[in-house]
Amino acid sequence: MQLTIREEGSLENVLDFYRLLNLDLLFMEGYKKEAYPKIIILKDEKDLELLSLSNIIAVVIWNNEMSTYTTCPIFSMHKIEQSLSQLASVITTHLDFKC
Repeated sequence: MQLTIREEGSLENVLDFYRLLNLDLLFMEGYKKEAYPKIIILKDEKDLELLSLSNIIAVVIWNNEMSTYTTCPIFSMHKIEQSLSQLASVITTHLDFKC
């Protein structure tokens, strides 16, 4: 399910809505500075600033050269389907994080 919120609300208001749906997992975009686990996507060098964010659990890269910039688990966007089980494993190790 994908929902788009047109007006920017507080993260807590958005999470209150999703809590009603009793989801096992929720991916959200646009709350980089919040203290929740993050998977970041590095397309090119201008995205390297994202590595300074807190709570990064994995990095998805478009270019293999980007792998030298992090020690986090790395997944190639070009092979993401083959890596889904490994990515799921990384995510499930962080499921004890409570919102």
